[in-house]
Amino acid sequence: MVLGAFERAQVYQTAVGISIFTGLSLVILILIVPLVRRLRVLAKTAEAFGAGNFDARVPPGGARAVAEPGTAFNRMADRLKQAEARHQILTHALSHEVRTPPARHRLFLEMVEDMDVPEQQRLFLQDIQRDVRC
Repeated sequence: MVLGAFERAQVYQTAVGISIFTGLSLVILILIVPLVRRLRVLAKTAEAFGAGNFDARVPPGGARAVAEPGTAFNRMADRLKQAEARHQILTHALSHEVRTPPARHRLFLEMVEDMDVPEQQRLFLQDIQRDVRC
């Protein structure tokens, strides 16, 4: 069967259309795949951070559209790590302050036990001893 000029033109237009569509699809795929990979890295890093790995960071680089959220995530993670470090220092200092005075009071009361103290003051010191033991 021989195709006429009109049919050949239609076949040619269809082939050109399919070629253009395929080419554009490939270009879009080449552009999108790296973005999707970087977004997956960002998501996995966020998951790791949320699971307690506070050292998890998004590797720098990539397309600007994905690099900026990654950089923002890293800044947030750094700030949270600094806040956690400050919290630990504060907790340690507070714990030390809470424990130190009672220890000093117990030591003082033990020293007073060996001293000659009037009965009324001794009763007062025994009350303090009971309070310190609690």
